[in-house]
Amino acid sequence: MAKETVLVISLNEEYVTGIESRLAFAFREDVTLRIITDKGYLAEFLSTPHSVSFCIVDEMLLPEVAEYFPESKRLIIAEESGGDRVSRYDGARAILQRIEPHLLREEMAVRKKSTHVIYTSSVGGGCGKTLLSLGLASALAGSGQRTLYINTESMQDFGYYLKDPVYMQGKMAVLLSADPGAAAEEILVSAGKQGFDYLPPSEHLLTSSEITLEKIMDFVTALVRRNDYDDIVVELPGDAGEDEIACMNAAEYLVLIADQTEYSSRRLRLLNENLRDFHGDGYIVCSRYDARKSSYLEEQEYSIRFPVCEYVKEAEEQMTLEKIRVENLMKKTAQAVV
Repeated sequence: MAKETVLVISLNEEYVTGIESRLAFAFREDVTLRIITDKGYLAEFLSTPHSVSFCIVDEMLLPEVAEYFPESKRLIIAEESGGDRVSRYDGARAILQRIEPHLLREEMAVRKKSTHVIYTSSVGGGCGKTLLSLGLASALAGSGQRTLYINTESMQDFGYYLKDPVYMQGKMAVLLSADPGAAAEEILVSAGKQGFDYLPPSEHLLTSSEITLEKIMDFVTALVRRNDYDDIVVELPGDAGEDEIACMNAAEYLVLIADQTEYSSRRLRLLNENLRDFHGDGYIVCSRYDARKSSYLEEQEYSIRFPVCEYVKEAEEQMTLEKIRVENLMKKTAQAVV
């Protein structure tokens, strides 16, 4: 049987670099991924017959290739998603969601229908990591996704942002420590409700109950197998320790929350150097953005792997989860990971 070919046509080499490895990993071994980033070579390619199973093309080049690829066999890279278009800011995941399952590896085809785990982290304190992670869970739930939020910080203080929060009961604490699989079975009963579900915060340090990051990851794995949720937002501690880096490297979707300062940019660069094994979809949310000030997040080497998908403006009043909902903040980020 002849190999099937998927063609990507875009003159934006940074965009192509950001999605190439993820796409190459997702397709079956007998599917060839071919990429064209040069207009001269594109003309040469189109001058001879080729069998192409599917074409992903930048909208700027659509007039040149439309006659060669029918609508049923093409996807257009555009500014906004909708119809036969996918936003260039949504990364490889958005493309894979639109690819015919028969072109994908079996595990990727199954994953399209399974629970997605989105990890969030930050590069320093004061970036609003917890509030914006909750905001992401809220935005995902608002788009119709069954969503669970899990905070892995040992000191659980996120109840401050919730309305009438419930706290972790002894049974769930014991199960998380001793039997994460059984804890996954208990979550639908024990979860707090805030438009989205959340693993209730503990009133004590997680470490005092022997609940480690490793056990929480086992809990997440068990939840994915159960497939009770469409999305699970897992907020990692912000200290970039060995276990946290391992989680980030293994993540399918990673959202890094940073501000526009030179300090954040330096720390993002250091973090990027330690994420050599990361092959998922990564994004940056710029928090507390002020257009009057310089932003150090663009034009850096990490920006190819981690583009800024959303700017959350500096608020004159204290930011709240309700304000995030009302103003549709984190909606762009939710669209990027969905």
